[in-house]
Amino acid sequence: METLNVERLADVALIRISRPEKRNALSLVMLKDLADTVEAEIAQGVVAVIVAGDDDVFCAGVDLGELGKGVSDLNVDDVLATTITRLRAVPVPLVAAIEGACVGGAVELVLTCDARVCAEGGFFAVPATRLGLLYRPEGIAALVATLGRDTVSRLFLFNERLGAEEARSVGLATHTCAHGTAVETALALCEGISRSTMESVRATKELVRELLINDVDLAHWSTRREYLLDSDERRAALSRARQPREKGL
Repeated sequence: METLNVERLADVALIRISRPEKRNALSLVMLKDLADTVEAEIAQGVVAVIVAGDDDVFCAGVDLGELGKGVSDLNVDDVLATTITRLRAVPVPLVAAIEGACVGGAVELVLTCDARVCAEGGFFAVPATRLGLLYRPEGIAALVATLGRDTVSRLFLFNERLGAEEARSVGLATHTCAHGTAVETALALCEGISRSTMESVRATKELVRELLINDVDLAHWSTRREYLLDSDERRAALSRARQPREKGL
């Protein structure tokens, strides 16, 4: 059964890809469902979303059963591209909690996330050339812009697997942790968001996204900043920050 399991951990949504018989490979239906589920959880007011697999594997990429139809395989590219565009546009932080393998299109998917926690024993690999593919050109362009030529060449040309520590050193992972603790580490990371004002979090994420993909109108962002400086949310946040804190906090 193709499944995305959703759990609410306080004000954070945990979405687990659960298709163990396929090593959590994503069908085209599941790709759409993933974006739908993330957006639905955000609409219900969560402050962050964690995407995970299980303790053995994060995701084996797009299900190979969806491939092998010649030029018709371009439909797979279209569905993957749409899912990535939708995930990149969400207004709250996304965190990938990676145990085990993160392979193929799953690598591009997790790079839409604002943080990628990779547990010991986890690894990243993109076996496109071994499957006779030129990977989606727009995807490679985005990966080169994010990771640089050398890392993309290692993944795509030389079929290297990059383990957790090495992935962190090249920017594929943002955090590492002990095996079996990726979700726990991701959840602890999200605790800092709960102490922030969500309007400022959303504005900051939107600005970072625009800086990555567009010529940005910074005057617009100066106006947005002035609005936040004078908002009730900011006044409340400052009031909380000025209150005496318990020792160690």
